[in-house]
Amino acid sequence: TPFFLVSERRLVENFHALRDGFAASGARAALRYCAKTNHEAGVLRVMAREGAEVLASHGAEVELALACGFSAGRVAYQRPSPPAAEVASLLEAGVTRLHVLRPEDAALFTGLPRGGGGELRLSLRLRPGARRSLSPLAGLNARLGLSRAEALEVARRVARAPGARVDA
Repeated sequence: TPFFLVSERRLVENFHALRDGFAASGARAALRYCAKTNHEAGVLRVMAREGAEVLASHGAEVELALACGFSAGRVAYQRPSPPAAEVASLLEAGVTRLHVLRPEDAALFTGLPRGGGGELRLSLRLRPGARRSLSPLAGLNARLGLSRAEALEVARRVARAPGARVDA
């Protein structure tokens, strides 16, 4: 079975270097740790303590992130074809930062009640244009995300939805 040895000092140093580099450049950036990369509680606790945000791909990762010290406001959720029940539970927990991969995602997100309150902050993922790639995931990536026309239409619909905005 895999054994992972993670240096807390190196993790913190790397995070600070990235954070400080963006700050020194004058760029505003939210540094978001992808829980899918390594969802060990110890790693998540360190990242939460240092002020990172977290990107979760399913409800269990959101629950773990919350248990490890991330506030709901520092959790972003991204999942292709998200189940309505899972999204409803995230909104109830106060997670309001959601990634839109398909036009119907925005309709789902804005159509559910938000028990935790707060404004929905939706990020629109754009589908890359046709390019040649050596990556075996290129075909999958080309199917995920919105076309330019879809993104414009989703942004218009979100602008009319109460308590929601396109954030990124």
